[in-house]
Formats: sequence, C-alpha cells, structure tokens
Amino acid sequence: MKPDISIVIPVFNDYARLHLCLQALVTQTGEHAIEIIVIDNGSTKIDQSIVKQYQALPQVQFISETKAGSYAARNKGLDDCTADIIAFTDSDCIPSENWISTALTIFENQKVDLVAGNIHVFTTSNATQTLLETYETVLAFPQKENARLGRSVTANLIMRKTVLDKIGKFKDDSFSGADHEYTGRAVAQGFNLIYGQDCIVAHPTRSKMSQMRQKLRRTVGGFYRLRKEDSSMAAKLSWKSILFDLPPPLNAWREADERKSELNLTTKQMAKVMLVAYHNKLYRGWLKVRLKLGLTGFIER
Repeated sequence: MKPDISIVIPVFNDYARLHLCLQALVTQTGEHAIEIIVIDNGSTKIDQSIVKQYQALPQVQFISETKAGSYAARNKGLDDCTADIIAFTDSDCIPSENWISTALTIFENQKVDLVAGNIHVFTTSNATQTLLETYETVLAFPQKENARLGRSVTANLIMRKTVLDKIGKFKDDSFSGADHEYTGRAVAQGFNLIYGQDCIVAHPTRSKMSQMRQKLRRTVGGFYRLRKEDSSMAAKLSWKSILFDLPPPLNAWREADERKSELNLTTKQMAKVMLVAYHNKLYRGWLKVRLKLGLTGFIER
C-alpha cells in the first residue's frame, strides 16, 4: 500500500539519539501509513542493535550514502520516497506524538506546498543552563521568522512531492545552508510555504561555545560553497554584510523580548542571550573576512 508520508532522516554516528527519534515516529497517533528512510552518511560508529531493532519493522529502511554531508544523504533518501508528502527531520530530533497527523491535516485542508514546522528546544541536563543553552532555548530555530522569509530548516520541513518533481534535489556540495537555498528556490518558483505552529519536533540544545563556533564555521562555509549558485548566499559574504555583523544584535533583543513572557525569561537570561548573540555576530564576521581575504577555505561537517 502506498504510504501517506515518507520521512527522510540522515544520520552520522548519532545512533543513540536516532533511537529516540525513531521511537517517536513508530508510536505516532493516527492510522496513517508511513515509510521511514534512514540514510547513514559514512558513520564510523554504528549501533547495529538499533539498526536491527528498527529494520525489523516494515515501515523502516536503512540505506547509506558515502558522499559526506547531510544534504547528499537526504538526496539519496529522496530516491526511495514513494509517498506524495515528504517530511524531513534530523537524527537528534524527537517529533511530537501527533507530528505526522498534524502535518497531513494541513496538506489535506489547505492549499500549501511546504510547511516549516515548529521546533521546540530543550536541554538534556537538570544543571543550571550554560550561556549557550539559554541562548538556544530562546533563539536557536526561529522557524516562524524563517517561514515569513520563505525558507525553512530541514530539522522540521514537510512538502509535497510535486516540489521535488519540479525543482529537483538539494545542492549537496555544502554542509550547511542548502535547506534555506532549497526552500527559497521553491518559493521563487511559485510554491507556497507556511509556518506550522502545531507541527512540532523537539531539538536538544548545544551546551558548549565550541559547538556553536563549529556550527558557525559550517554555516559560513555553506555561504561560501553556495555563493555562485545563490545570490542571497553571496550577499551574506559581502562587505556590507560583514559591517552589519559589527553592531550589537538588536534583532536578537527584539526576538528575545517577544518571547520573554512565554519563556518566563529573567533579566539575567536576557543578558545571556544578548551576549551569545553578539559573540555569534562577531565570530561570523571574522570568518567571512578570512574567507574573502583567502586566509581560509574551511569546510566542516
């Protein structure tokens, strides 16, 4: 029987959290037929017990892609999708129990092509939040803002297969940014994208600033790799963009202030958010300068 939805999940070594993701997917509410395609992207640590557990289920399949990068893995997974609705999430995400039914209801009742789903951020420790954990709880995944700008991250993206049929696959020569490029390309070609407030996955925070810097290197590296194919990526590396990285992050303050009541943020927490946001702007600007001057050509997973 043709599934109602195909779910694509790339994984690189992260099998412990993949287990939580798959557990959430195979226990979803509703009577929908699903297929789950897990694409291993050259892992050096594969938990075969987890593979064996879920491979025994008829709705789950494991395949592999040797080309490094999550977008290459997603593209490989797209080859095996048979449903008219395709969903993307990540191995470290935990979909809510009604994620699939909520997504399918949106497509059944609305004329929509892509949904940028809501991403709730959570900490995995009961200890006092680190600077970065506080920041990520507030600002890590601004999907509502992303949707307003006509884009989405693949941690929670659902779309009709007609989008794939018309615009093709992800640009897979980059380790970051290709989700924004892809959804932006879809919107530019006439497909409509909306924000799915109730279509929720949970995502853990990073806890160390070194992890944030790694992400920023990957992100700016993505701008660099996609700059010739996407004018918006090229604009992010312009000297004007670099100058924009110098002033304090007023947008971050406004976004945090909007969520102050919702998250019961204290003045101290607001200050932590601003401190990390400013660090990110300055570090990102420094990386851009190094790329423009030819001082680095970093590529990070």
